[in-house]
Parts: sequence; C-alpha cells; structure tokens
Amino acid sequence: WINNVGDMHHQAGGMIRSKTAEEGVGDDNLKLHNTENIYVCGACVMPTSSYGNITLTSLALTLRLAD
Repeated sequence: WINNVGDMHHQAGGMIRSKTAEEGVGDDNLKLHNTENIYVCGACVMPTSSYGNITLTSLALTLRLAD
C-alpha cells in the first residue's frame, strides 16, 4: 500500500477553480459555480500542495474571503 500513497491524498486540490462549471467547482473568488451565495475556502482550493506547510496560505485566503 505504501507505493500507492502520494500527494493526491492531501487536502489540497479537492476543489478545482475555473472560469466555467464544466471545468471546475468554483471560480477565482472562491464562489461555487451555479450557486447564489456559497463560497468555499481552505486548502482544497489550491491546485496542489507545495514543499512547505500551506496552513498560513489557507488562513490568508480565509481572511480575503471574509473581507
């Protein structure tokens, strides 16, 4: 099983951002496509995880969305 473990099991990348609903779940403003007022924030909106911890970047996105 250890050979199947990779970065895809990380919380990052679960919500693909795109310009259209056909290509992803939400837009660059973190709003879900085809909804009136639902936003998603966290590491899931990042395409991949980086070398370092992404917690502070996730918190920065949260503050941006709340503003």
